Amino acid sequence: RGDALLVRLLSHDLAAVAPVVLKRRAPPTHDRAELAQLFAAPEVDARVAAVTHVLAETTCGLEIVAGLDVVGRAAELGRLLGMPLADALTRGSQHRVEAIL
Repeated sequence: RGDALLVRLLSHDLAAVAPVVLKRRAPPTHDRAELAQLFAAPEVDARVAAVTHVLAETTCGLEIVAGLDVVGRAAELGRLLGMPLADALTRGSQHRVEAIL
């Protein structure tokens, strides 16, 4: 798995993580203002391009989450510590320590 390689990455953005976890490149990133401008354009093709790009970025991010089994690991941690899944995903280590006590 790519867990050990993720620790050594210099950057944890989508473009750096996707090749390690998914073994393929992430879609190129565009400025959100540029995407908003594309979406606001009167041409249908521009809107389709903007939505397609955001969908590709979102899909890539979800594939990374699935590839690293983030939800499964958090659920197991929550089960181990007796805390809800949402807390295992969002709370810090202090909450985990309190769950043990």
